[in-house]
Amino acid sequence: MARYSPNRAGVRRWLDSDGDLRNAINGQANLIANRARQLAPVRTGRYKASIHVRDSRGWDGRLAADVTADVPYGTVVELGRRNLHNRGHHVLRRAAETL
Repeated sequence: MARYSPNRAGVRRWLDSDGDLRNAINGQANLIANRARQLAPVRTGRYKASIHVRDSRGWDGRLAADVTADVPYGTVVELGRRNLHNRGHHVLRRAAETL
């Protein structure tokens, strides 16, 4: 009977590599960013133009990508404000849910 012995170090190197995995993660993040730009409300266009993908690492050090809108009021557009009865547009969340 054959025995399987995982190569944990090899898998870790692959997960940390900048090759195909990084390209796959960034490809999905770019799809989400493009969809978010389609869904973004437009008053001045600054919010929509600020949506971009940024390489990052997860909390455990693994490769990740962040889709962000980094205008000062991006959180208000996304989540809204209770005291202004603004429920938010949830652009980034809805974009991520479409994939």
